[in-house]
Amino acid sequence: MREIHSQLILKAAGDHAAYTLTAEDALSNHASLYDYLCFAASRPMPRHIRPQLSSSHSSPDSLCAKLLQLSADQSAPNPVKKYQKLFTGGIIKDWPLTAVEVLPGAWRLYLVNHTAYRHYQAALKKLRQTNPDYQRKTDQEIAAIEQLTPFYEMLVCSAMNDELSGENIITVNFDVPRYQSAGTDVYTLGFSADCITIGEPAGLGQRYLKIMNDANPREYIAEIIEIQ
Repeated sequence: MREIHSQLILKAAGDHAAYTLTAEDALSNHASLYDYLCFAASRPMPRHIRPQLSSSHSSPDSLCAKLLQLSADQSAPNPVKKYQKLFTGGIIKDWPLTAVEVLPGAWRLYLVNHTAYRHYQAALKKLRQTNPDYQRKTDQEIAAIEQLTPFYEMLVCSAMNDELSGENIITVNFDVPRYQSAGTDVYTLGFSADCITIGEPAGLGQRYLKIMNDANPREYIAEIIEIQ
């Protein structure tokens, strides 16, 4: 067995983080994270990422209720109910987890809803037909003006959460579908008050990335540890 240390510069691309896990397709096939979420939500039964809490220092239900928060910039009239069970059950009914952004100091978890997406698209189409000014606006701009019910929820795990104070370390395994093939790969995300760690498959060995929570999310250095 040998251990190799190196560094990697990661840069955010467009509207998504430099390190993003997806369930349905590669982000490079889409113009933006928003377009990818539209693609995933348009599928009646999209594949999903299955998270499983592996930390045992606290009751999973109470831990997740404190750890997960609805994004501050979302004000959905009907937010996802009982979303704290995401880490223990792996999926919320009709709201599959389709993307996870890993940023310095935070995780962003995106869930989509197929029925809500159909209503969302129907509303956009009607608004564009009745208001000529909307022909030059994006879907997101129209949705913000008209306060349309969103078809996705973004849940946030933040390093500022009190649950991460002291020596507490949260570890979650994410079972991620393989791109254009059957099966899944397991990615392990660790979260502490100081840094985020990512364990990922690397051939016959293991590879870990360490990202400091105070790094610039647009461009930062990740420490890499490979065990072979």
